[in-house]
Amino acid sequence: MSQSALPMLGARRDQMFPTMTQADIDRLRRFGESKFYETGDRIVRAGHVAPGLIVILSGKVEVTQGCGPEQRETIVTHLPGQFAGELAQLSARPSLVDADALEPVQALVVRSDRLRDLLVQEAELGERIMRALILRRVGLRACHIRICAMPFSHIRPWRKDSDLFSRMCRRGSRNSGVPWSGILWKEKAHVL
Repeated sequence: MSQSALPMLGARRDQMFPTMTQADIDRLRRFGESKFYETGDRIVRAGHVAPGLIVILSGKVEVTQGCGPEQRETIVTHLPGQFAGELAQLSARPSLVDADALEPVQALVVRSDRLRDLLVQEAELGERIMRALILRRVGLRACHIRICAMPFSHIRPWRKDSDLFSRMCRRGSRNSGVPWSGILWKEKAHVL
């Protein structure tokens, strides 16, 4: 996530996107299965259930989110030892972001049911993973509100009595798996 987009979370970036040691990865192996992705493969698609927590063993994975029609923002590029995932993986819910292989990727995929086992059986490692997942969700929400609401201020001055923000929040909670930015852009035609 760009630090300019989330200055309040900049100090916690290392907790949001930790790099695991080889010993950590060895402890994870019993919970996951090895998977290979070719360059350009879409590993996770927003609005679809992700295969699970993806620990990158080799290669690079770019995580992006939509921010309006045909606009993408890179959140982070994961390197070996890092993992792609979000809170949605805990309950096998649809993802809020896309993840693409920038080069051939060898990964360890921990399915949702096994991720819950991991959190219990490997408490110290599970705590670091859970902290990262929570901070990422907080970061995504802050980023969507800040960046994706901006186009409205250019089209029509923001009014204090506007209920766009409250409607966006209500719809965002009802439409699981739909990125907030998609909701904002769909709202645009009805609000203005």
